[in-house]
Amino acid sequence: MLEKIKKVIFKVAIYIRLSKEDMDRGYDDSESVKNQRILLEEYVKNLGEGYELIDVYIDQRIYWNKL
Repeated sequence: MLEKIKKVIFKVAIYIRLSKEDMDRGYDDSESVKNQRILLEEYVKNLGEGYELIDVYIDQRIYWNKL
């Protein structure tokens, strides 16, 4: 009798933030964040069926830019 093979799915999340260099150049954070999200979601999609995107975290620059 054949055993049923359990399919493993890795759950992944994306972390996005505007870099200090982008801020210093005056880049629009919404455009940078939008572009990062598109690229990273496409990357996860291209990993195949073994990966599931469960969340996207976006750094709102509230704390890290005060360090």
